[in-house]
Amino acid sequence: MRQKRSYRSIAEEIDVNERTIRKSCKDGLITPELLDKLARALNVDTAYLMGEFVLFYDQLNDEEIRRKYKEILPKST
Repeated sequence: MRQKRSYRSIAEEIDVNERTIRKSCKDGLITPELLDKLARALNVDTAYLMGEFVLFYDQLNDEEIRRKYKEILPKST
């Protein structure tokens, strides 16, 4: 189960101003350094934060769910 984290707690953990994180995320302009720090704090790969995470569509059992995922989620390049 994923734990919810606040901007404040992440900012304190990575020693970055909370406003910097909020603005960067809102604007979609995150430096590689900040992206790396965020990924480490959240225990995920940077590719996941950049939206490059690929679902294995064929492993989804329900055809309707698989079709919806294919429609709405970006595909890997």
